[in-house]
Amino acid sequence: ALGKMATAASAMSAALRAPSSSHGTGRRRASVLRASSSFVVPSARKRFLWRIAAASTTSTSTSMTHHLETDLTRAEIDHRISTLSLDDLCAAAGQVRALGPNPTVVTFSPKVFVPLTRACRDSCGYCTFAADPTEPPAVKLTSASGPLPVSPAAADADTDADAATVTPPRVYMSVPEVLAVAEAGRRAGATECLFTLGDRPEARYPVAAQELKAMGYATTVDYLAHCANQVLRHTGLIPHCNAGVLTREELRKLRAVSASQGLMLESTAERLMEPGGAHDGCDSKRPAGRLRTTDLAGDLRIPFTSGILIGIGETREERVDALFAIRDSDRAHGGHVQEIIVQNFRAKEDTRMRDSPEPPLEELLWTTAVARLIFGPDMAIQVPPNLTPESDDVGGGGGASERTGWRRLLRAGVSDWGGVSPGVTPDHVSPEAPWPHLSELAAVTAAEGFTLVPRLAAQPWYLTGRGRVGVGGIVDRIKAGVVDRTTAGIDEGARERTGCDGVEPDVGGEGDGNTAGVTAVAGHTAASGGGGGYEEWIDPFVAPFVRVLADSEGLGRATGWCPGREEAAAEQEHAEATADVNADANATAVTRDIHDITPAAVGAT
Repeated sequence: ALGKMATAASAMSAALRAPSSSHGTGRRRASVLRASSSFVVPSARKRFLWRIAAASTTSTSTSMTHHLETDLTRAEIDHRISTLSLDDLCAAAGQVRALGPNPTVVTFSPKVFVPLTRACRDSCGYCTFAADPTEPPAVKLTSASGPLPVSPAAADADTDADAATVTPPRVYMSVPEVLAVAEAGRRAGATECLFTLGDRPEARYPVAAQELKAMGYATTVDYLAHCANQVLRHTGLIPHCNAGVLTREELRKLRAVSASQGLMLESTAERLMEPGGAHDGCDSKRPAGRLRTTDLAGDLRIPFTSGILIGIGETREERVDALFAIRDSDRAHGGHVQEIIVQNFRAKEDTRMRDSPEPPLEELLWTTAVARLIFGPDMAIQVPPNLTPESDDVGGGGGASERTGWRRLLRAGVSDWGGVSPGVTPDHVSPEAPWPHLSELAAVTAAEGFTLVPRLAAQPWYLTGRGRVGVGGIVDRIKAGVVDRTTAGIDEGARERTGCDGVEPDVGGEGDGNTAGVTAVAGHTAASGGGGGYEEWIDPFVAPFVRVLADSEGLGRATGWCPGREEAAAEQEHAEATADVNADANATAVTRDIHDITPAAVGAT
């Protein structure tokens, strides 16, 4: 059997490696450790070896697998894109996903969403999250259980009727307001506190700078670090910080009070910043700056979330460019990108792009499948379930009993649904799209052959130290000195990537307003060694909080939000009731048998 597989692999090698064109190869790194065409038995988590299922260009042919010791190159991806139908592309992506470390598991993060400030220096053409703090807001934030604590740019301004004056709304949530939201999530079973906020509002709005100064902080990041510290100490929820384009020191400061951070690349298309484009007037959306932040996060060993936004005027080729740019950063820094989000544009009222067409489900499927092929079997590929369009409803939603969009995305390689907060906090970025019910999400996921399992803010491999299958080999070989970085084709000069200075941690006290009691992380570089797991990826101050919530696999312990909990409880209750009935029946039978025994029989005995 192995001989036949080796023959088949050899026969397919040339065809699978032959690109239809060399388009785009000049911009990509050279391939490394070219695969042998002979059959190789993979050694789990020890070699950079994953199998790419290349579906035939005809739907009637049987899929074949091919063993590679490196990621697929741009030319190889372009070849598949140009030759495979959407169905075959999704099928290939699904087969690749099945080769990952948890092939039957789909994860989600039970979270609360804290919009620390809606003020932002940018004005994206599609965004309703950002708000001018000098203007009265239009709505209050609510949850299923009632109004949430006051949020800075979304709560009504306080009015003094007698004086006929209006108190301007605050730019930032207060610490008590943040803790109230986090505590509500803790009681409901959340494990993650997602901090989302506008990018450097103090750079655009003097009122933001003034409010920060009055509270004793120099920057928004300083205040965010303090709030994250307080959430950890008082609720035990694990912060994940989306704070925009950051410096090395800012990333370091947030690393000391969070388990992970994130920044969507969105797109590498500079033309979207031209007048009329989606990123017109948005300085922080420059691709180089966002990639620089992603690289710095890798230097600092921060589990980092990135991704792309589709349907904002980019082309399919530009989506692939962006995905490769993220992969370049991830591979150069030892696998710090923990998940790739593929998010579809949703047209919103009161935005410049309110009349722009939304991408159909087919575009989301295509991009998701391509992302899976680019990143391999082990990367968490995430699509927000509350934004998923259906085939007959481009605007999203769909029948609860069908959810064909979710089903097809799972078949296309999705392995993570991201953060979900039903009944506690809404999706403040897309408030028009409510979170799905976990029971429904779990049922649809199970119908496709997967189990929905809660995870923490950091993906499991950053906690267990077992490494990601698709990153371990080549990076570990470089670390061990087996492979020279030059011959490996890693471009040291693509973007400046310098190591960080080692600084001893300082975790004492509540903080003085600007430090927030945060720690500094000891220096790491992309080529440094390390045992992995908590010691390498999680700050010593944060690690104990994460350990309390993690199971042995690095996933989340069972909580009130664990899918299937109600069904399991019902089954247990039914089993106990059945056991009671059986016990009663047995007792009745024994009593009847005793009564049937006659005195004569006893005497005979």
